Amino acid sequence: MGFPEKSIFICYRRSDAPATVGRIYDRLTAHFGRGTVFRDVDSIPIGTDFRQHIRECLEGGRVGIVVIGPRWDAERLAEPNDFVRLEIETMLRHPRLHVFPLYVDGAKTIRSADLPTSIAELGLKHAAFVRHDPDFHPDVERVLRAMETMQRKPGGARRRLAIPLLLVFLALLIFGGGWWAFHRDWGKGSNPENEGKAVVPTPTPEPEIAVARPESHEENLPLAIPEPTKPTIATATKEAPFVNTLGMKFVPVAITGEAVARTVYFSIWETRVRDLEAFVKEDGYDMSKGEPAFTLERDGKGGYEWKQAGGDWQDPHFPASVGYRGAASEHPVVCVSFKDAQAFCTWLTRREHAADRLPADWSYRLPTDKEWSQAVGLRESSSPRMDKILGKATAEIYPWSGALPAPFDAKRMDGNYRGEESRTDPKGIGTDWPVIDGYNDTYSRTAPVGSFRPNMKGIYDLGGNVWEWCTDHWRDGGIYLPVARGASWDDQARHRLLSTYRDDEIPFYRRANVGFRCVVSGATP
Repeated sequence: MGFPEKSIFICYRRSDAPATVGRIYDRLTAHFGRGTVFRDVDSIPIGTDFRQHIRECLEGGRVGIVVIGPRWDAERLAEPNDFVRLEIETMLRHPRLHVFPLYVDGAKTIRSADLPTSIAELGLKHAAFVRHDPDFHPDVERVLRAMETMQRKPGGARRRLAIPLLLVFLALLIFGGGWWAFHRDWGKGSNPENEGKAVVPTPTPEPEIAVARPESHEENLPLAIPEPTKPTIATATKEAPFVNTLGMKFVPVAITGEAVARTVYFSIWETRVRDLEAFVKEDGYDMSKGEPAFTLERDGKGGYEWKQAGGDWQDPHFPASVGYRGAASEHPVVCVSFKDAQAFCTWLTRREHAADRLPADWSYRLPTDKEWSQAVGLRESSSPRMDKILGKATAEIYPWSGALPAPFDAKRMDGNYRGEESRTDPKGIGTDWPVIDGYNDTYSRTAPVGSFRPNMKGIYDLGGNVWEWCTDHWRDGGIYLPVARGASWDDQARHRLLSTYRDDEIPFYRRANVGFRCVVSGATP
């Protein structure tokens, strides 16, 4: 038993918890079948009435889920033409739609009094809650079980209607057959050529009686919807990324400014804790060897300092409320050295080749500095000299502003940086550290990958969360230092937030604000 196509409707604000909505969407489609869930009202023809378009989208709807995250922005609902408000209004008026609010990422519940009158009913609906890992999957499982009780047997009304229609059809068939036979015989008897002859009536054929078959259990099964062909690495697009054996997703980034055009496929997320967990368990790689990790620790004077205090990639000494720990964690892994990141890529290449998921001449690796620049949206045709650019910025371009220069504006920011949450969170870094005034991203340490909006190429967190290793090095005396890009949850200085900013990291150091992102390509740059 299941839901028909496009019968589960997800209403959400695109600037609010898109990554969590994506994860919930994946669980719903895996459970109820691909094609049953509809989450985006798009491709609206110019001049089309938006309300009418929503009504058409909800025509066969059974369940309406209103996802509310910490940036849902209820104040925007006061606008009569707010898209989210229009969707909720239409959903609540639908006669057959089960509507319920779903609170995610620690969002506070909304009261009816805080909502416009037309959707105040939403505040009275029994709500569901989905928390961060490690509670995400158990919470979603409870939602799935509740939704199963909302299902209706498909075709029940049609079968009830079919019975009287069948009886009417049989009556017409019998009556029509007798009428035809009577007129045929009457015509023969009145024909002059038949006078004096015995009329032998032609036997009337027995009408074929349609026998109703016993109801089969197969009629109650949902329609089999064929799984679409999974994109290969060569056919991946922004809308349909390549998914590897770890569930990592990759989208194409065209690399320009070279004699031969090429494409590199970027992971849309930073490498997660769960990904490194698989590597360590399967490969036996010993993360305890090498330099101890630097973590943010209390200094005994009411503040914090970076020091080696026994933390590692599994436990970087983040507060438990952050939700970093756990083999299923969606947080970006931290406390990994340049060597660790390269070892992961080597192992992942072997794993994907063994699973026949990757062409023989393709491999996973870290991005080059130039590739990272083009992924973030910069128009650099070549990497600048590292000794001239490290620690400096060439243009006032931020990850949230695309490829064009724009003045710094905290209201336009989007990413996990050191905002005011670090002061207000009792487990944050304290009140004596500088923060980005006027900005609060709600995460005092790392955030689950994809918690903020993706860029135009479909890639998340190229600004903030963790610094990302690149393969380019520069020489400082006798040491070659790899370049790191993207800033982290611990950065607030404006120049460090710029897309053009490069930092250098000692390759064997492990820090609680440094991670990495994988790319896959068929040629060595």
